[in-house]
This record gives sequence, C-alpha cells and structure tokens, in this order.
Amino acid sequence: MHRQPKIPYVRSRHGRITASELCHMSQFEFSEMRNEAFSAERTRSEAPYTCPGCGGRAFPRSGVFQRRTPHWAHFAGEGKDCPLEKNINLNPETVRAIIFRGNQEGSEHHRIRLLLEEIAKLDPDTEVGSVTTNSYIKFSDSEFGRYPDIFLIHSGRKIALEVQLATISLYDIAARREFYRNNGCELLWITANFDPNLFIKTSIWDMAANQEGRLLSIDSDIIESMQREKCLIFRIFDYDKNSRNWNSKTSKLCNASFTKLTTDDELKWASDFCDNWIMHYSIINIFDSNYLVSDIIERSEIGAKYNKDKYSELDLSKIVNCLITIKAKRIIGSKEVNIKSFLNNIFQRAILRSCSGLFYAAIKHYWPELFEDDNLRAWLKKICRQQEKLKRDSWLGQLRKTLFPDWNLTNDER
Repeated sequence: MHRQPKIPYVRSRHGRITASELCHMSQFEFSEMRNEAFSAERTRSEAPYTCPGCGGRAFPRSGVFQRRTPHWAHFAGEGKDCPLEKNINLNPETVRAIIFRGNQEGSEHHRIRLLLEEIAKLDPDTEVGSVTTNSYIKFSDSEFGRYPDIFLIHSGRKIALEVQLATISLYDIAARREFYRNNGCELLWITANFDPNLFIKTSIWDMAANQEGRLLSIDSDIIESMQREKCLIFRIFDYDKNSRNWNSKTSKLCNASFTKLTTDDELKWASDFCDNWIMHYSIINIFDSNYLVSDIIERSEIGAKYNKDKYSELDLSKIVNCLITIKAKRIIGSKEVNIKSFLNNIFQRAILRSCSGLFYAAIKHYWPELFEDDNLRAWLKKICRQQEKLKRDSWLGQLRKTLFPDWNLTNDER
C-alpha cells in the first residue's frame, strides 16, 4: 500500500502540478523537471517548483525505496517548518547509503577505466601527455576540484570522461556538469551495456536529461572496435522526446560532443552582429562596414594575427560577408546573382584563396544544398582544393568561433 504524498502538488509557472501527474509522465520528462529544479537550486535562481504549504523549493523525486511512487519533496532545509512535512533527520552519510544501497564502483568500473585510458593514449586525436586518470582537477584556487575517471585533451577539446555504473544522485550529476562547463571542459557520462528495452534506473534518465537526451555506452563490440581502430569509440543513444524512442549509432569521440560550451552572451553577440551586418548591407544599403569590422576584430582578438598575415580590413570584411552569406543562404552585400559568381569575385584576390577551406567547410555545414548541383560541387572542390585545417588557435579559427560559437568542428574539419 502506497503512502500518501506529503506534498500533494506544487506551484509552477504553468500552474499546479500534482503528485499523481508525476506518475503519468515519461521518465525523460520527469528527469528534465528534476534537472530544472536542481539547476535553480544550485544557482539560487527563481525556483520553478514551490511547496504550497511553506513556499519552499521542491523537486520531483523518484522514491528511494522501491515501493515509493514518484512524489514531490523539499530540498534540504526547505521543509523544516512546513506544515505538510514531518521532519526526518537524515545525515548525508545515511542518505547516500540509502541512495546507493551499499553499492560502490567495483572491478568492472576499474576495468573499463583502464581500457579507456589505454585507448585514449593511442587515439591519434588525443594530445600527447594530456591523459590523466583519477587525478585531482582544479581550475582555480577559489573552488573545489573534481576527480574525473579520465581527463584528456582530444581534438583541441578538454574532456572529462566519467564511467558511471552505480547509482548517482542528481546533486552529483548537476554539480559535476556545472563545474566542468564553467571551466570550458566537456563532461561525458559513460555507461556499459545500455539497453533501452530493459528497465532504466532514474539516475540513468537523470544523466541523459542532463546531457540533452544523450547517453554514451560501451559493450563488447564497441571495445573490440576501439582496440582494432585504436581510437575512442562509443555507442551513442539519443532520446527522441516526440516519439519517446531511443535512436542509436556508433561514433568516434570527436563526434560524441553534445553540450554547447558557449555562453548565452557569446550566442547573443554573434546573433546580433550577423543581424546588424545583414541589415546594413541588405536594408540600409550602407557599404561602409568599417565599424562592424572593428567590432569583430576586437571581439575575436585577431588584430595582431591577421595584420601579420598581411590581410587588410577590406579583406576581412569580404571574409565576414562571405561567411554570413553562407549561413544566411542568400547573397549579401553584392550585386552578384548566384553563389558561383559571388565566390569567384572573392577569389580574384589571391590572398583570399587561402580562406577557401573555411568557406568550403561553412557551405558543408550551413548550406549543403549547394552540393546537390553536380557542376557547382565540382567547381567548389576545384576552387577549394587547397583547403587548410581550421585550427582553433589561428586567427581564422578565432574569427569562425566568434561569428558562429555554436558551430562545433567535425574531425574532418580540424
């Protein structure tokens, strides 16, 4: 017989959400709400869910004990004086013992960690000497650090790999995500032998919701592939909220990124800049872009680098205009009527041909429909045959990252 929930419903910006409604949600929707509540709790921002009895912060909890149904609960310290709550004093160690039921990471976790360490060091995209295991990572003196199972620099990205086989609390999931994100590092949760057709624990759903519906898993076939190809490979499961199904694929680590390390400020600045550029060239028809070019030079901090390579501000203006044209999928700031003539006009200046690799990659990323024209595709391949890798530390790489902070390079583009 199930006990009556202490908190019958919570208040939210969408109205009341009862405890019984939690029972009818999909597990992913349930975990999304948990992530939202815990994120607000950690940042002390406005609570998305509050208790009607005391106004304290609440979150949806999937009962610690097997017989408990999903219900609303107070965050620690919130329900002390709540008339709906009977105060139960559990110290942190007791709580952790209940949550984990005495299970600790064991020999299987150790075996997988050693395997990933071995493969990471063999992976050609791993920076030599960057792989560490169970080492204390601390980015500043003003915060506590973490002990990731594996830390490495892969394809220029700082990545923490966490092998998670046992149950983990959402507090730990959210805290680790925030720690790494705030320090420009990606966190990837790794599980083993994940099967979406079997029962999925709440902590697994929490990890998936915390990383945009994605889980990384390894199994015997994946381990065999990693050992054969000598690179990090995972089976990636993506949850589709609309169909409520899991889609899976096999991918190398370079394509396993899911989280945007960009900040809202970077995205907003880039969006505003591109909008202003298009407005001045398409609406106001002002062709003096000096002040906008100065903005991008200052923002991307490329001044010394592009001057050293003997590019002028006019050259830079043409590069920026070409990139924004490609993303917008329409010609901007030019009287040319087709993209071939537009690009050909740019490549008349020899120094701009060295940027052809960037333009080619941008077309593949933002305007792939152009490759459907066989003649145009052949011409693009010919004109861009001297492609350069889009190195992050080059001034072109910095320019691309500033203009398009949400464009994560593939391994072929690096």
